[in-house]
Amino acid sequence: MSRPFKFQNIFKLLIAILFLYSCNKDESPAPTPVKPKVVISFADSVTETSVVIGGYISDTGYAPILDAGFYYTTDTTSPITSINTTSKISIGPLRYGGGFSAKITGLTPGTRYSIASYAKNSSGVGLSSDLTDYKFTTKKKLLAIGDTYGGGKVAYLMQPGDTTYNANVQHGLIVSLADQADNAKWTNASVIVSCNSGSVGLLKGSANTDSIIKYNPSPITTAASIARAHRGGNYADWYLPSKDELNILYINRFAIGAFANNAYWSSSEQGITAAWYQDFTSGIPYYSSKGFPSYVRAIRAF
Repeated sequence: MSRPFKFQNIFKLLIAILFLYSCNKDESPAPTPVKPKVVISFADSVTETSVVIGGYISDTGYAPILDAGFYYTTDTTSPITSINTTSKISIGPLRYGGGFSAKITGLTPGTRYSIASYAKNSSGVGLSSDLTDYKFTTKKKLLAIGDTYGGGKVAYLMQPGDTTYNANVQHGLIVSLADQADNAKWTNASVIVSCNSGSVGLLKGSANTDSIIKYNPSPITTAASIARAHRGGNYADWYLPSKDELNILYINRFAIGAFANNAYWSSSEQGITAAWYQDFTSGIPYYSSKGFPSYVRAIRAF
């Protein structure tokens, strides 16, 4: 046998072996896509109306991420699904898994929210709420003098040293939106008596009002009973301000608005026959006969 013939046969044998190997090669199929796995990774910079929220895709589910983002709701009792939640923010497709974030705006101050991150691929939508919803509360809106609140307008906010001051919860005084009377006597009783209502300080007007009404029962009409009858915001705790509380109304009159340039009664007595009022033109407090006609403006505490 010649040498060229031998090499030719060896070459044919190698070709046959390679062909058989290529036919029997084990080619594993691509994994079947499943829903992605995603979690909430952080919630930061919570304000009255917004939050910065982060999500993390730990498993893309063997397929590209077509969309990712967040669902959120004020229903904090039911688990979030893509069906029962209409509030959504999308950041669009992601080439890979990993972290993503968004700022959600237009939220309601002082409100509890549930939020879930989501990631979508060709198999479906994965939600962090499959495990648990993440919850957060937006900050409460801080009140300011002149804000409409509590059946009227904010007239005063408690300061450090005031009786009901709390660094974490705002307290103060609310003044009614309009005057309750413009020609009212402090009392129209035929016999003037002491009403034990001489307190002049902050938050003293309510007790003064109670005492005035006690010593001047119906059908006697008093500036205090007119103030107490006010029902702004469906509240029943309105009262005639004390001398110091009335001065607060004068100081903040422009932010509050709707005051007349005239005299307003306080609930603070000055002896048996007189009581304090304040001139809202000059700002000077005076005392006068309880039969003197003046304006009435009710307040309440919160």
